[in-house]
Amino acid sequence: MRIVGSILLKLAKDKHIAILLLRHFSKGQQEKSIYKGSGSIDLFAAARSVLVAAERKECEEWTSPPDGSNPKLIKRRFAVAQQKISLILQKPSVEFELQHDAFFWVGPSLITADELLASPEARKVNINAVQDAKRFLLTILQQGNLETSEIKKQAKKAGVDPHALEAAKIELRIETRPDDGGWSWFLPGKYIAH
Repeated sequence: MRIVGSILLKLAKDKHIAILLLRHFSKGQQEKSIYKGSGSIDLFAAARSVLVAAERKECEEWTSPPDGSNPKLIKRRFAVAQQKISLILQKPSVEFELQHDAFFWVGPSLITADELLASPEARKVNINAVQDAKRFLLTILQQGNLETSEIKKQAKKAGVDPHALEAAKIELRIETRPDDGGWSWFLPGKYIAH
């Protein structure tokens, strides 16, 4: 496989082209996402950029038709996460949804490739942490804006996971603004000037 990787690299360099390879996930129980792809890990090593796209099963929404027939899947969410990048700084993941055969961008996400490919049980733990962080932010920002340092201090005291706090900030569309030499967070449209 290393020979194939070398040939592809030489071809791309000589012809000034980009080569796109698709790998499917294996059925193994490996923890790290880099080992979940089928085929040799040499392909991963040779690549300049590796993206992982997968469905977020825990975000599915179903409906029960009034006629009592089988439940119908009405919303599916997917994420694309940067697994490896060697050309620029790593960017946030992005999510999109399929609803009634329509495509919608959800926006940036803090989910990582490892989290995206984790078992459903492990992902539920992460989702619960984000839900806790959202409740925390909604509570402390109800009265108005707070400085970032104060929010993070209170979050640490309350046992809110920092990663979940950032994810909750994105999901709640928390806004930020320079304020008294630092930055303040506030709920959309709820900034209070001091």
